Amino acid sequence: MADLPRVGDLELEEDLKFQRGEWIAQRIGWGVMALVVIAALLGLFGGGPLSRATVSDDQGLLVVDYNRFLRHHKADTLRLKLTPDHGANEVHLRVSADYLDALEIQQITPEPVRMTLEEGWQVLVFRVSQPGSPVAVTVHFEPDDFGSLTAQMRLNDQSPIVFEQFIYP
Repeated sequence: MADLPRVGDLELEEDLKFQRGEWIAQRIGWGVMALVVIAALLGLFGGGPLSRATVSDDQGLLVVDYNRFLRHHKADTLRLKLTPDHGANEVHLRVSADYLDALEIQQITPEPVRMTLEEGWQVLVFRVSQPGSPVAVTVHFEPDDFGSLTAQMRLNDQSPIVFEQFIYP
């Protein structure tokens, strides 16, 4: 049997260069795991402060509250505030048809009075209870696709607002 090198009072086989590399790899792994946990707590994978976002048009007539990160076939909601033209009894919300094709709409509250299709836009018409007062709309849906999803919405004939959502498998 070959003589083993002595380390203090012990005879041990050791490879300090390999051991130091293993320690470095271990600490990098711990760091990566800590970053994933922190990202999850902040909402990078849904349901946290990084996940919720709000976007509105320049005049604040259309405000959309949404989640940036979604899960495939997991229920979620969009909350919209629609402010009609002064004195109008209806408000017309145009949503890009491509966006709606990637979702399975479960329920819209309040229900639109009518819906029409118009050159790449789905038009949802909502009745206004008091002329000029905002309408709060909640859309319950489940994403049907994976990956990045771009939404475009516009109120009446205003310029569209655009926001991105990412759908995890």
